[in-house]
Amino acid sequence: MKLSGLDNRGRAGQLLAEIDAARRRGVQVDCDAYPYACAANPLRNLLPLWVQEGGVQTMLGRLRDPTVRRRVGREIDERGLTSFGRIASWDAVSVSISRTRSGDAGRNIAELARSADVEPIDLICDLLEADSGATYVVVCSIDEADVQALLRWPAVLVGSDGRAVAPDRVAGQGRPHPRV
Repeated sequence: MKLSGLDNRGRAGQLLAEIDAARRRGVQVDCDAYPYACAANPLRNLLPLWVQEGGVQTMLGRLRDPTVRRRVGREIDERGLTSFGRIASWDAVSVSISRTRSGDAGRNIAELARSADVEPIDLICDLLEADSGATYVVVCSIDEADVQALLRWPAVLVGSDGRAVAPDRVAGQGRPHPRV
């Protein structure tokens, strides 16, 4: 359970009240809550689903078209990032792992786009192209106060996931999410 995106900020109390009401009606509800304000994912997973259809190579082909890039940028502005919701700005998304731009690990998309004097959507598409779709990012889209409220609720357990990475390998992994 997590409340990701600007449209969900501050809604932990409402969510927990709804679950409490269901429990009072006899519904057996227990939850696990994501314990971080940031999440990690492949950069390509932030894009609208229609762009990703057909696999990575098909997606990269689409993203070479400036018209498609503009459409993707508009859709992200209007609807947010797939699975993460709307973000305040591209300052909330940082490069975690990049095969070709390892020196950019920890830098956010807005900062990188400003440095390159390009639009964030163009930087994203160029990153995906350079890494054949394998770039990973950390997305900070969850309000810390909501995280804490969910974790304090008695029927919530901590739930997280992550790739198993040997401790000596983490140093070579860019800036992975804390769950690694």
